[in-house]
Amino acid sequence: MTRTPKILTPAVLALLPLLFASSPAARGAEGANEGKTFSLVPAPVSVEPLPGSFPIHPGTSVAVDAGSPALKEIGRFLASRLRESTGYALPLDTAWTGTAIKGAPDAIVLSLAPRKAAIADESYELSVAKTGIRITAAGAAGAFYALQTLFQLLPPEFEHAAPVYGVAWEVPCVRIQDAPRFSWRGMHLDVGRHFFGKKFVEEYIDLISRYKFNVFHWHLTEDQGWRIEIKKYPKLTTVGSWRKETMGDGQPHGGFYTQDEIREVVAYARNRFVTIVPEIEMPGHSTAALASYPELSCTGGPFEVQTRWRVFDDVYCAGNEKTFAFLQDVLTEVMDLFPGEFVHIGGDECPKTRWKVCPLCQARMKAEGLATEHELQSYFVRRIEKFLNAHGKRLIGWDEILEGGLPPNATVMSWRGIDGGIAAATSGHDVVMTPTSNCYFDYFQGLTGEPGPVGEYLPLERVYAYEPVPPGLTGDQARHVLGAQGNVWTEQMPDTRKVEYMAFPRACAMSEVVWSPAAKRDFRDFSLRMAGQYDRLVARGINVRIPPPSGFEGTYVLYRDTSISILSQVPGSVVRYTTDGTDPVLSSPPPAGPLSIRTSTTIKARTFLPAGGTSPVPSGVYSIVDSGANGVSYRIAGPHSSGGLPVDTLRGVIYRISLDGLPLGPDSLTVWLDSYLLIGEEGVYQFTIAQGDPATISVDGSPVVDNRTAEWWDVPGGLFHLRSGPHRLNVTVVKTGRQAGLDLHIKGPGLELQPIPASMLWRRPR
Repeated sequence: MTRTPKILTPAVLALLPLLFASSPAARGAEGANEGKTFSLVPAPVSVEPLPGSFPIHPGTSVAVDAGSPALKEIGRFLASRLRESTGYALPLDTAWTGTAIKGAPDAIVLSLAPRKAAIADESYELSVAKTGIRITAAGAAGAFYALQTLFQLLPPEFEHAAPVYGVAWEVPCVRIQDAPRFSWRGMHLDVGRHFFGKKFVEEYIDLISRYKFNVFHWHLTEDQGWRIEIKKYPKLTTVGSWRKETMGDGQPHGGFYTQDEIREVVAYARNRFVTIVPEIEMPGHSTAALASYPELSCTGGPFEVQTRWRVFDDVYCAGNEKTFAFLQDVLTEVMDLFPGEFVHIGGDECPKTRWKVCPLCQARMKAEGLATEHELQSYFVRRIEKFLNAHGKRLIGWDEILEGGLPPNATVMSWRGIDGGIAAATSGHDVVMTPTSNCYFDYFQGLTGEPGPVGEYLPLERVYAYEPVPPGLTGDQARHVLGAQGNVWTEQMPDTRKVEYMAFPRACAMSEVVWSPAAKRDFRDFSLRMAGQYDRLVARGINVRIPPPSGFEGTYVLYRDTSISILSQVPGSVVRYTTDGTDPVLSSPPPAGPLSIRTSTTIKARTFLPAGGTSPVPSGVYSIVDSGANGVSYRIAGPHSSGGLPVDTLRGVIYRISLDGLPLGPDSLTVWLDSYLLIGEEGVYQFTIAQGDPATISVDGSPVVDNRTAEWWDVPGGLFHLRSGPHRLNVTVVKTGRQAGLDLHIKGPGLELQPIPASMLWRRPR
């Protein structure tokens, strides 16, 4: 098959002036208004500031080249969108025949360029002169993306939901040439863990389209809920769409999208040049379906829609022909609803426990000559792929579909690092890169006071730094990298405001990763441009996370007086701080310079935007201690030999309950932390831990928390009544993977929930 370019290469970039032959080559950011910065995200290929501005006023018209019928809807969209914010009912001329901007004064003109180069339909040129605006695009998609850039050139009030009067709707003069780097620019949303209605899904699609994303990965089925109406199997929604509670809260939760609603969402996305990729999970993550139709399992059930977050052993039976008949029926209805090229079948985290003892699965393995259950999963996926291919669709799945052999035409979504993507690309398969290290937006965004899975940290700059093309690939192999996407898993996001907070601004960083030329990416420049985007998102009503101040956050042990600086991460904002344990407010002082730390102190700081948005409030806990007796003794045994015996032991002293900074390496090992906990005021103290690896905590020999027999999200906090004075504290962690973290918090009289302060930790009783 003929393959469209996946990456906008330097050679293709060089052809942009040929496509827009009537325009001079862009001169970059310099020009008549040298130093002028536009708040444009993602960064265009080329930006040339020009003197002056063009005012949009009631006499302005929107004109669409009569020879470009594909642009008529874009013209209508532009006129409608301008009316929403400005209140101006601008006339729309869909039969404009002029050849130059002077032929249509005070007009915004849209036209298509002759195809003189092999450039994707998403490229465009936007020229703003004092007399009008000209948009020239390779296709309708390019014209739509030009509008998104134009909207960002307007004042932030443009984002309000109702007309704002008295605003000077001026567009600065500029010439922009632009085209995307990747063909797959995706954002994901999980509605299986928590259901969000059609209205929010459309708002989410509209928002990501503003930043030129063109793929919406809609995760529609899970253990905890089935969200799509399938008319042939009504129990999928009457039974499978509802669970009785969530993580023990006692509150029923559920919902689903009717097929009519899905068609409306698909049409809404199509109008914004967003393709929806539906995900129907198989063979694992299928308990909601099995609760509806237990005969599709290996055991026959009964089952209930799951109420907790974890991976479950009950999956579709791979030896039962009814399973494949069911899934083909489901996919037939799904394909009828979603016209896009891809259907996502999941394929991740599928335990083989049931298959290993299922007579039907074992008989299937014998009949097909399959040596392992991994090969059985490959057989499962190949059958589904053959069915999809026969109906003109392409299969995409998480990188576990590589295990046991990759189906011949499958596309891989690499999430467990980049190795799966490399394996797929080197074997000639297309891949979408979305590793947890840079692309999982459910991970928390700051070191203190942030929601998200504890121990998983993904700050904005790490998203921005991601390079989707792994090193070492040849040019032909790199062309199999379709692009990348950000993933929003919603276990910890029960409402839409939390989704917005976790997705933005990290989605803005991802948009630049997948759209802008790699050579243009610069985090400092991105931060400068994002300052204007925060105002826009706040004006739009989005619960965007404003970056908090930096330079002071964390837990520190000091042995003498020192000074620290609180640094703003948002140009033009105001930082305010406190040292009394309260959250900063507008009346709190801004730092006049470096702050002197002379006693044990807790510093809190917050960013305040001129438009009214505020940041979360990180903390810096500073303890000035006696270094002779203060601290935590540690021992590390590992790596383990094949017999499980430690072959090496390291010892030392640290000054907080943490694994940070310890010489752990990638191998399995055990860490012991021992200290005396100095309690100042008698009372009830709460200890909480979130740790993926096995860990135990004890105080005075009594267990506080033990997660060796439970998933980390199920481990409760321990409550202890402690007298004032020293108490023996022992922590043991068995590190099993490459990443390791330890999040132990204490709360008690005079102490808000926080990491144990270093001033409370002593190597001998005090």
